[in-house]
Parts: sequence; C-alpha cells; structure tokens
Amino acid sequence: MDPYQIGSLENLYWIAENTDRWDDHYQQTANIDASGTSTWFSGEGWSPIGNSSTKFTGSYDGGGYTINNLYINRSTDDYQGLFGSANGAYISNLGIEGADITGKRQIGCLIGWSEYSTVIYRCWSVNSSLTAEAYAGGLTGYLRESEINQCFANVIVTASLDLAGCLVGGANSFSTIENSYSRGSVDTSPYAGGIVGLFDGSQMINCYSTAFIDGHGG
Repeated sequence: MDPYQIGSLENLYWIAENTDRWDDHYQQTANIDASGTSTWFSGEGWSPIGNSSTKFTGSYDGGGYTINNLYINRSTDDYQGLFGSANGAYISNLGIEGADITGKRQIGCLIGWSEYSTVIYRCWSVNSSLTAEAYAGGLTGYLRESEINQCFANVIVTASLDLAGCLVGGANSFSTIENSYSRGSVDTSPYAGGIVGLFDGSQMINCYSTAFIDGHGG
C-alpha cells in the first residue's frame, strides 16, 4: 500500500484526529507551518498522534522536510509531542523546528514515549523549547527497547523535577543511541544529561554533546 501524502497542517491533523489512522504509513511532501496550533483547543495546542492507550504503530517519512512552530500547552498531561506515544513505529527524515511544548511527563518534541522497537532515524529538533516535570527530551522523552540513529537536537529543556536531556529524557531496556549529537541546554536536578538524563541497560555509540547542563548531571 502506498503511503498517505502529508503536505499541510490539515493533512497532519487528519492523522491525529482519528485513532484508526495510527497504524498506517505516511510520507510528508512539503514543509508544514504549524503555528496555527497555538490557538487550538482553547490554547492547549496540538493533540498528539498516539497516547497511553492507543499508540502510533505505523511509519512516517518526513522526506527531509520540517514541521515548524508546533505548539503544545498541556502541563497536566503525559505523552506530549508531535507523536504522543509510539510502539514499533518507524519515524525518519523529519525535522521539528521552533516548537514550544509544555507537558507533564514523557515529553518530547518528536515523540513523548518510544517503545518496543520504535526506530527514530535521521530526525532532528532545533530552535525549540520543552518544559515538563520529568522525562523530557528534545527528541523523545522516553526510549524503551528502541533506537535512535543519525539524529540531533538543539533545544532548551527545563524539567521541574528530574530526568531531562537535550536528546532523550530517559533510556533503558536495551535501547540504542548511535551516531547522534545534541546542543542547547538542560535545567533540572538530578538526572540531567546533554544527550540523555537517565541511561540504564542501553548502549550509546559515536555520540557527543556540547549542551550546557544546569543541575546535577553530566
């Protein structure tokens, strides 16, 4: 089956508004201006693709294009990002630029929660800010049994409790971060990291960070 073509904010929301579409395959065909999301849902902004009960399990190929100025203001909600939660998904060649995202836990510019063989390949997040309680990452808030490869982030991440990184908030259970880097800043304590806040039972290969860490971390 050929992937659905996504070339506008309306196309993108067509995915988000119906959980039956969260296991399909998509190809982005142009840069998408998401600045209009700042007025959606009484100022709460974008409604993520995937949540705690129904996860995104399909694929999304960004085609090297970007989604710009995505806005989320849901400080009491977990699983926030362009994708709220992904399970076995494949997300590639996509940039998130100029995002402003506020949530509670498992918060990322691209994906809030990534699990069970989800692959994030050649994706990036830049000129963005992220505010949460914990598990906050410039690309993904939480990485479980999943993979990040050839990705980068240049973001400002603030977590009021702990567990924050410019690329990933927390990674465990045989996850892999490879050929990736991060810049920007992280403000939390403890468990602050330039690349990842909490790193357990996983591997990191050929990565580096020049991010500024304000808090107890490294």
